[in-house]
Amino acid sequence: MNRNAAKIKIIAYSLSTLITITTAGCNLTRKSEDFEKKQDITFSQIEPEVVIDVSVKEEEYTEEIDDPENKSEEIIEEKEKFIKEPKEEVIEEKPEVIEDIKEPKEEVIEEKPEVVEDIKEPKEEVIEEKPEVVDNNQQIINALRSEYYNDLIQYDYLRYFVAEKIERYVDYKLEHPDKSFIDVITHVNIGLDKSFYTNIKIIDNPHCLTALVNKYNAVTEDFVPQNLQAISSQYASGTQLLIQFAKEAYENMAYAASKEGIKLTALSTYRSYDSQYKNYWSKVTVSRPQWHVDLFNARPGHSEHTLGLAVDINSFDQSFENTKAFKWLIENAHKYGFVLRYPKGKSHITGYNYEPWHYRFLGEELAKLVNESGLTYDEYYVRYIKEYEKVKEVTEEKQLVLNK
Repeated sequence: MNRNAAKIKIIAYSLSTLITITTAGCNLTRKSEDFEKKQDITFSQIEPEVVIDVSVKEEEYTEEIDDPENKSEEIIEEKEKFIKEPKEEVIEEKPEVIEDIKEPKEEVIEEKPEVVEDIKEPKEEVIEEKPEVVDNNQQIINALRSEYYNDLIQYDYLRYFVAEKIERYVDYKLEHPDKSFIDVITHVNIGLDKSFYTNIKIIDNPHCLTALVNKYNAVTEDFVPQNLQAISSQYASGTQLLIQFAKEAYENMAYAASKEGIKLTALSTYRSYDSQYKNYWSKVTVSRPQWHVDLFNARPGHSEHTLGLAVDINSFDQSFENTKAFKWLIENAHKYGFVLRYPKGKSHITGYNYEPWHYRFLGEELAKLVNESGLTYDEYYVRYIKEYEKVKEVTEEKQLVLNK
């Protein structure tokens, strides 16, 4: 290695050290000392065969050190620039991968063979018969039913005993155990085991003198009694009509009463179906419901006044029972063929409140029997009228009515 080559090598190494030291912030003097130390180490490692003349003058060395000052600054600037300036990010453009769009495969539906299950005949459901649990009350009722049934059968000799109604008799007796079997049979035959105005029957012969009109029996709208005649004004208030036999009987009774100082005046007698309709419905109002009106007034078709055989005498107030006229009627009305139709304490049978002024004409013989029986006409009718008609024991005037 010649002198020039060694000089270049030293300069190059010096520059490298200078750059490193300058970057670390050391002063120039420090650089020189390090440089000299480094120089000694470098030269000691050179192979002995190569003799390097290091007798370089201080001036030359200094020049060599001073000379690259500008270069070192340029290098530092370049390095800082390299560090500071961000590298442009190179985005690798990856080739767009386009997946092959595969056509959907047609779904293959396997047709499974239809499996037809064997239809088994349903098994008969076996219902276990559980023993019937009967409470003590039911046992008592069953025992009573059996007892009442056996007792009632003993009354089958009565003409008004209806075998087909035996179950109704038993039920009514269970509801009214205090009533006698005779009363039970009688009341059921009237219809009292059913509500009023239910199970209604149309009267076959409303012209008959004994026809029973009540809340279970009615006449038709077109019914008009025969032989209606006006009562003498001497014994009536306004025009009052009754069937001829009833009109004559009433006048005879009023005359007999007058002989004893008793004045009888007919206030209400025959009312047509239409008149009864207006009279009844005029009393049904918001303040007076129908059930209350039913206690005092008959519904159209169910009034005895429509038969032309009923008369209201002197008053429409229950205080009438305290008068001499009422007492006279109780003692004598039946003698002239009239009976008190709605007596006191019998509203559960008649369906009407006590009416001491309302009398029904039945003819002398029948009226006497009803009066003596102490029964209402409803009760007497279902017990004895059919029998009475059957033996034909009727008076001449009743026969005339029955034949019409």
